[in-house]
Amino acid sequence: EGRDHFAEHCAVCHANDGSGKTIINEGLYPPAPDLRGETQKLSDGEIFYIIKNGIRFTGMPGFGGEGDGSENWKLVAFIRY
Repeated sequence: EGRDHFAEHCAVCHANDGSGKTIINEGLYPPAPDLRGETQKLSDGEIFYIIKNGIRFTGMPGFGGEGDGSENWKLVAFIRY
């Protein structure tokens, strides 16, 4: 489920492999990060917070979701994979 969510909402900027090498990302400032590198040093809670709230003054929107946040936790697990 996390993979499907990533493909629908995240891959347009972060690429299917998490590299950030997309046409959309070429036009972003600051660019979306490579999720395979420095992002892996963040805690699960930090990644969850970014997914839920976004990052101000960047192209990263918040995906607050509804309920208990289980969809976002599935996405965190996929990013860790």
